[in-house]
Amino acid sequence: GQPASRISFARLYVNNELEGIYGVVEEINAGYLARNFGASDGHLFEYHWLRPFFFQDLGDDLAAYAPLFEPRTHERAPTATLYSAIRELVRPTEGPQLWRDRVEPYLDLRQFVTMTAIEKFLAEFDGLTGYWGLNNFYLYRLPNSEQHVLLPWDRDNAFRPDAVSIHQGVLDNVILRQALAFPDLKAHFFATRE
Repeated sequence: GQPASRISFARLYVNNELEGIYGVVEEINAGYLARNFGASDGHLFEYHWLRPFFFQDLGDDLAAYAPLFEPRTHERAPTATLYSAIRELVRPTEGPQLWRDRVEPYLDLRQFVTMTAIEKFLAEFDGLTGYWGLNNFYLYRLPNSEQHVLLPWDRDNAFRPDAVSIHQGVLDNVILRQALAFPDLKAHFFATRE
């Protein structure tokens, strides 16, 4: 039930010689958004790993979020339009229920927990609980909303035979750690993995 890119495989021949089998992966673009969400006019951001980042607060300067979250739609929108909702998503709040009440308008927590649980089940160590922080996802702010969903990308490190514990990295991700403090989201995390 999660949005994901379609994939097909192709045999590549050059001068009638097989060069190999390649995966052809659907881009996360307007067509992908329309297929998965019925509309493509929301704000799409490609996450770029530049340094370890775990959804922690980067402060009030919205420019701090720009290198990490590249706009792929509405590229010319003002900085405040692009990054204010992301800034609110990571802003710290005292008290668990206050945190949840403040974050849920900016992030579909159930979808976030589901996607993370799927990654852990697939032994993906270069995603939302990556060994060097967050990696390999897009963030999509739904049309006429401040709420984001996460979209998986580049799952070439899944099914690693040397994968470590399913718990590795879970507590490093600030949002996931706080979300799993709630019994309903924690139960959903473990039920999704089974």
